[in-house]
Amino acid sequence: MPGKNQMANSSASKNVNTAIRVSAPGRVGLIGGYSILEKGNVSYSFTVDARVHCEITPAGIDGKIRIRAPQFGLDTFASWKKNTDASTKETPKKDQQKITSPKPTTGQLILENDVPAAVFAKAAAQTVLEYFEYRKMKMRPFTLETRSDSAFTQGGGKSGLGSSAAATVAMVHALLLHHGVNDSKITHHCAQVAHSKAQGKVGSGYDVAASVFGSQEYERYSPERVDGFPKSAEKPWDYFIRPLEVPGFFHLALATFPQESTSTVSMTRLTGAWKKAHPKPYAELMHDLNDANVDAIAYLEQLHTEKTEENLGLFKDFFESGRALTRQLGEQSGAPIEPADVRELIYQSLQNGAFVCKSPGAGGKDNLVALCLTEKDAEKVKAFWKRKGLEPLDVKIQNQGVRVENDDTLLSKEKK
Repeated sequence: MPGKNQMANSSASKNVNTAIRVSAPGRVGLIGGYSILEKGNVSYSFTVDARVHCEITPAGIDGKIRIRAPQFGLDTFASWKKNTDASTKETPKKDQQKITSPKPTTGQLILENDVPAAVFAKAAAQTVLEYFEYRKMKMRPFTLETRSDSAFTQGGGKSGLGSSAAATVAMVHALLLHHGVNDSKITHHCAQVAHSKAQGKVGSGYDVAASVFGSQEYERYSPERVDGFPKSAEKPWDYFIRPLEVPGFFHLALATFPQESTSTVSMTRLTGAWKKAHPKPYAELMHDLNDANVDAIAYLEQLHTEKTEENLGLFKDFFESGRALTRQLGEQSGAPIEPADVRELIYQSLQNGAFVCKSPGAGGKDNLVALCLTEKDAEKVKAFWKRKGLEPLDVKIQNQGVRVENDDTLLSKEKK
């Protein structure tokens, strides 16, 4: 088994004075959606062909930065303000006591139009520019523009494909390449820091890791790595990543709940509150859930070389066991991970072509995913979902991570 900090190195080499186009994929968190929040537990996610695209071009010499993200309603100029005093400051209060303020960062990104929709774009640029200041690298003014494939917004709600993580990874990678830094480890670490800070430090980072490296088994990093940035950017982190593709005989069906969405942050807060109030039952449930997930991932891998009825059955058994335990977590914590109507819909999906089916990631009503044994079964479950009011997504399993795009790649995507 590969060791910690396994990295995939990009072979792209770009002239920093020309436009650079990159893209990062959406992902589906198939196994380990909540247990992965605990250090040492495993998850499995796969990536799809829906992507967030990012183009970065050199700007003028006036030091201006421009960030455009139409999918987030963002178009703004920005500037980078260096901190002239990076020491800890003490401010006297009226009673002559002193308080110590937090140590400033190396600088601050100032947006002319600082709207809530800018949170991930701002975090991506802020984090990379902090890293450049730490490395004493000169910032090259730029225009950064992103766009998302239609699957991310299809149905008018959340697609559940991790658009914020994909956008963060694409922007971070483009910014680094624009400044001559071509290192997937640095892309990964900067993107983890940016996404974690933008989300309020509630996630495990599995979605960012998948967008960087592709389909994988993943164990999370210690949260202290984020707090240690930018010094931690080039140091080893204690996550574990192992590339693992979906066996090729599986066919994907994925659909969204139109006009519905689930807040990952609110769901994790509910489960976190139950953990705090009931630490022992929580720990026991997480232990059992992680055991089921470990076995499900093991048999998923086994199916690459031995597609037998026994291995298929064991993968399904452990997958269903993990789903049941995750549902139990929702029932205990009050988080609507698998509400009754979704549970019934999953049951009916299993009768209409799905081999395994669940509400992936944080659960709730972002989307449903099914792996099917034939293309006919996949089309059958999509037709069933459509009759039930869901909107099937036109996406396929791709297994790849972030990449530099060429004109041929972009043109072929636009024709689809």
